[in-house]
Amino acid sequence: MNCTVSTLPVVPGNDVKKPTLAISLASLLVFAMSAQTSATQADQQSGNITDPAIFAQVNGVNLSSDIYAFLLQSREQEYAVEGAGPESEQANLSAQKSKAAKDLIMTTLLAQQAISTNMHETDRFKLELELFEQTLLAQLYVQQLMDNMTIDEALIRERYERQPQQTLYRFMIWETDNAELALSTLDALLNRSSPPAMNPQLTKIETPWLLGSEIDPEVQEKIALLGTNEFIESPVFQDGVWKVVQLIDKRALDRQSYEDERDILRAEIVSEKLEVSLASLLEQAQITVNEGLSTELSPR
Repeated sequence: MNCTVSTLPVVPGNDVKKPTLAISLASLLVFAMSAQTSATQADQQSGNITDPAIFAQVNGVNLSSDIYAFLLQSREQEYAVEGAGPESEQANLSAQKSKAAKDLIMTTLLAQQAISTNMHETDRFKLELELFEQTLLAQLYVQQLMDNMTIDEALIRERYERQPQQTLYRFMIWETDNAELALSTLDALLNRSSPPAMNPQLTKIETPWLLGSEIDPEVQEKIALLGTNEFIESPVFQDGVWKVVQLIDKRALDRQSYEDERDILRAEIVSEKLEVSLASLLEQAQITVNEGLSTELSPR
């Protein structure tokens, strides 16, 4: 079955992170932590813990040191402080550990309360647990695919050499939803030394500097040969309005060094290879969809 899936397990990119245990209690902690629960207080309530495999106890239930260490590790990037000195790093690590401990303890406590009301027996919980398990396995598998990809250095270098030089552009744009007004405005600007009298239906905009890659490819083709203060030969219809476009300035950018671009280019190649792998996996799968149900699957 040939089909297109609108959402993949993960979207790879330059900042792909390994799957992590997501514990989010932002709104709950506002009031739930008002009692200032801490790992130390938990230890005091349950007595001293000497087993290094146990991080804490909550109502007699052991929390493993492994799950605490995993949570702490999963938040390393979130808490990272660039350029921090040794003292700042130590203070940051201490705050990170404290936050992770509080979150883990509160999560366990709330889970215990949910179990006490048989929430774990509800259909909703079972459905969400099934979806979570499949999503986590999918993420782990995708990460494994990416980790196992070997990208030849020559391929990265070739892509770097093929990159076009980037150019910055600034434009003056007159916008209107009236096609005839757009044409008459362009004619007036081309044949007069000063702009036409402003019409309430006409909006004049001066853009900031824009990278060529940020501009619609069709428009980029039209401006590529323009000189400063020249106009695109006809109004452009875009975003539901007609635009009279004048190039008011452009500047070529120096190419970044290979070292600066390497990781970005490698991530692009990995992403492309992953897309091919996932498309092949989908192509080879035997998939039957209940046509009586609404679905996002559509023929290619």
